[in-house]
Amino acid sequence: MGLPGTSCAGAWNEDSSAALARRTVEVRLLASVLRPVVGDDCETSAETLIEEFGSLSDVMATNPILISSAAGRSDIGVAIATIREVLGHILLYRVSDRPIVGCSSQLVDYLRIQMAFESREQLRVLYLNCKNGLIRDEIVSHGSISDTSFEPRDIVRRALQLDAAALIVAHNHPSGDASPSAADIFLTRKLIRSTSAFDIVVHDHIILGRNDVNSLRQLDLI
Repeated sequence: MGLPGTSCAGAWNEDSSAALARRTVEVRLLASVLRPVVGDDCETSAETLIEEFGSLSDVMATNPILISSAAGRSDIGVAIATIREVLGHILLYRVSDRPIVGCSSQLVDYLRIQMAFESREQLRVLYLNCKNGLIRDEIVSHGSISDTSFEPRDIVRRALQLDAAALIVAHNHPSGDASPSAADIFLTRKLIRSTSAFDIVVHDHIILGRNDVNSLRQLDLI
């Protein structure tokens, strides 16, 4: 159940005919989901939302308040929020059910639905055991619209409390551009120096934009 645009290699690229076919399918699927809520207006509502936010995955990951505003109906936002919660649970199960290694498609799908479309930066840490199984996924900090920061010692302290052997850091860029900033690279390297003293491995720092994802590990920045 991969979500469109969830490759660490970059943005989803399609020619116009493929994009049109994809859009048609996504409108139909979203209309089916909305039919119990809005009845015969479901297709119009689906077209409105996908036109506003870009794709089915974007609609599912968008703040329900924005969904309600765009659709002009609060019950549609509630319906999307419920579906999003179900998707998040399913994707978390998929992530938890196997070792997490780097920027896997399952991990990216999960992170996108949780945070890619947040209006402010959010920093999450996935704490892993010695077999790279998920111990805990925690939001470490919320930032402004353009930045967030963290104290490496706080993450190290929490990793020791959880007896974590490794971790993956992730945060979103509300601007939509998933390119790592100088501060992203600096803080990640500082975190790696801090965790290495306790034999805790930082596997990756994943940055999510609206339509693309970057891995500092794959970019050879850590």
